[in-house]
This record gives sequence, C-alpha cells and structure tokens, in this order.
Amino acid sequence: GQWSNPEKKTELHLPERNDMIATNFDLKEHESKSDTPILLEDSPILRLWYKPDTVFNMPKTNMLLEFQSIVAYQSPESIVLLSLWQLALAERANDFTYLASMAGLYCDFVITKTGLELHVSGYNDKLDKLLERIVQVIKSNELDDDVFYRLKDKLKQQFLNFPFLEPYQHAMYGGDLCMLDQKFTIQEKIEALKDITSKDVLHFGLNQFLKRFRLECLVHGNSSIEDAKRLTNVVIDSIKPKAPFALSEERVVQLTTSKRYVYRLDSFNPSNTNSVVERIYQMGPLTLLQNAHLALMNNILKEPAFNELRTQQQLGYIVHTSINTFGNNHNVKGYLILIQSDSYSPKVLEERIDTFFHETSRDILKLDKETFDQQVAAVCQTLREKPKNLLQESSRYWGSISKRNYNFTRMKDIANLLEKEVTPDSLLNFYEKYIMESPRLSVQVHGNNHDIPTLENTNDTDVLIIENPTEFKRTMPLFPLKPTAQFQKES
Repeated sequence: GQWSNPEKKTELHLPERNDMIATNFDLKEHESKSDTPILLEDSPILRLWYKPDTVFNMPKTNMLLEFQSIVAYQSPESIVLLSLWQLALAERANDFTYLASMAGLYCDFVITKTGLELHVSGYNDKLDKLLERIVQVIKSNELDDDVFYRLKDKLKQQFLNFPFLEPYQHAMYGGDLCMLDQKFTIQEKIEALKDITSKDVLHFGLNQFLKRFRLECLVHGNSSIEDAKRLTNVVIDSIKPKAPFALSEERVVQLTTSKRYVYRLDSFNPSNTNSVVERIYQMGPLTLLQNAHLALMNNILKEPAFNELRTQQQLGYIVHTSINTFGNNHNVKGYLILIQSDSYSPKVLEERIDTFFHETSRDILKLDKETFDQQVAAVCQTLREKPKNLLQESSRYWGSISKRNYNFTRMKDIANLLEKEVTPDSLLNFYEKYIMESPRLSVQVHGNNHDIPTLENTNDTDVLIIENPTEFKRTMPLFPLKPTAQFQKES
C-alpha cells in the first residue's frame, strides 16, 4: 500500500529553473565606430562608458562598475566595515553564483581605495538577470549573526597572518605608510575590528555607503547603447543614490630634498632571518614623453641589475626593479629597486644599490645606436601588444578609468613618443635628473640577525631617519591633485 500511495516528500524536488541560461547568441551591430570607449552619461551620480566588441565577435559582455563613496577609506574603522560588508555581499551572492556559472555568467566584488567594484561578465543575453540578483543582495538588510562572526574571524585571521608574509611585502607596506596620507596600520585595523557588530556593518553599507555614491561604469562587448543604459539603470533605479558631496582622493607625500629618507623596521616575524631594502626614487607627475624615457630606462636596467646584484654578487634570492606609482590616479611616478637577503644587512644592500645605480648604470645606459634602437623597439612592441581576449581589452579600458586618466590610447602614445623623440642623450639626461638628483626613500626591514642601528650610530648627514610615519607625513607637503577631468558626452 505504501508503494502505491507514497507520501509526498517536500525535501525531494527538482532544482529551480535556471533563468540565467542564454538563448540568444546573435551578434549585435556596432553602434560606435570609435576605437576607444565613448561617454554616454556624465552626471553627479553616474558616469557611463560604452565600447562595443569590434574584435573578438563573441556574444558576451563585460560590465565593470565602481561604487565611489567618500566613506570608503576615511579611517581604519571604515576600511574594516567595508571589508566585512564586501565579504557579506560575496557570501550572500553564493546563493546564485553556482547557477550563474553554469550559465556562463560570473560576478565578483573588489574593494578599492575609493569604494567598491563589481565585475559582471558572461553571455550578454541574460546578464541583466544576474545583475538584478546582485542588486537585491546589495540592498539586503539581513546578516545572520553566525555568518557575521565567521566573516569577522576570517578578516581577523587575515590581519593576524600579516607578520608571516614575506619580508619584502612588509617593506612595501612600510613604503606605503610613509608615502600615502591615508594608509593605516594593521594594528589600527585589528583594534577597529574588535567592537564591530553585524548592525554596524549593515548600517555602514545601507545608511552610509549606499546613501550617497557615484557609479562609474564600463559596458564592453556584445551590447548596444540602449543595452548599456538599461543595465546601468538596473542599479541606479533600484538603489536610487544621492550624489556624493565629495569623493575620496589619495594624496602622496612630496619628498622635498635630495637627501635620502630612511624608514627602518624590525622584522614582523622574529624568526625570519631575511632583511630587505626597498628604495624608491621619487619622480613626481610625469609627462607622456618623460614616461617614455622611464619605460626605456626600466627596460634597459632590469636585466643588468638582476645579473649584477643577484647572479654575480648573490645578494639574495629576490632582486626586483620596476616602475613605481602612487596615488589613486597613479600620477606620481618613481623607480623602485628591492632586494631581499638572508646573508647581508640592509646597510650592505644600500651600499651595493648605490654602487650599481649611481655608478655602473650610467655606463650601461650609454648604448651604441644599434643597441639603443633594439631596446626602443622591444619597449614599443610591449606597449603596442594587442589584448588576447575580451577580458584583457576590458581590463585595459577599465585601468584608464579606475586610474582617472581616461587616456585610452596612452600606451600607444608613449610608444610613438619613444620612437620619435627619445634619444641616447635625452635618456642620459633623464637618468641624471631622476636617479642621481631626485629624492629617494629607503625602507629597511631588519631580519633577526641584523639589528637596527641606533641614531647615535648613524653618521651619514645626508640621511633623514623616519621614526614615526604618521608624524613624518604631518610635516611634509603633498603632491597636488590632478585637475578634475572634463568630458563631452557622446551625442
């Protein structure tokens, strides 16, 4: 009898219908002939950029959004609240991200220094379905206590694991503490985290962050202009934000003397034997032509620096040189050399860096015409390299948008200037000005077998010791911000 008249088991059921599965894979006509994104909307609450896919011809769209808010990076507490809210959003989105991935759709939340980024990508036909679900998650006023305490513990463990990162990461952290006006210590974040509750997180997200923000958005792919506006309105019409009174701006300390600034740290991990020197030659805001010189100098010196300091002198396993950028619009440039060593003290590493970059590198940059032309060609080839897929192309456009320079042809422009206007003599002049004469910051991390020298034992009169980064920043000027970008909306 039980088999012929079985009871219904409500816990046994078919999975819900996946309404995010695409059914229309048609490619849309290109409504813009521009090779770069065009501006469709520019208001106090929305700046919308649009670029159709004219290269890869895929039925997919990438939508990148940044919710920009002044409350995002005001204090250690606001950073912690934003971090917890971002974790909570990702946790709630797990309810549908598996279904979305089965339909070829993806989303991700990313914290920035000016707010929160949302990346949505996949088949354009049902991208709006995923976006609608994400917006409901963002607006949700629910945060279960069990979930909250798990996320809070996860964030706490991230902070507590900081001492066990590589020493070179601690050096980079020290450089940020000295150079960025709004950079807070790990200990400050740990203190801020202690008393935060789930109600604090929801109040921050719903009543502070979402109350006033500006949305900067890029829609790139198989979408029409009308599609781009419709997708953006899914966010704006649902949340209905007010325009922010101001937006967060990251200011950078301007080193004002040719002397060497030094910030010394004991290793965060007492058992680690590695010491590190990170040296930054600060150049400041550069023109495109100066950036062309910097790109060429970096390319020429990279291999000889590694060969001399790592292979020949065997100072340590990590020898790194690169172009350094500071500020949320990445306009303050510098040149960085970093060495991590378990054999030599920071004092010895500093001396070897001085020898190489203030003596040997000048001769390395004196190239014959054939070698110089080869180096120029190599850099130009890298600058002009085309993206290999839609995501890479989107990321390039978004890089210009998120850095607030909005120059979508910047890499090509630098390559053109490099070919036409950079000469061996002008490169040497650039080196003399920005390596030999520019102010520089050295961050030293002392491993457990190298003590920090006392001030009495520091005899170099050209060295200014930074004892407290916060006090140091209070006494230093800051680089001016770039003028606010002005645009003409596409008609």
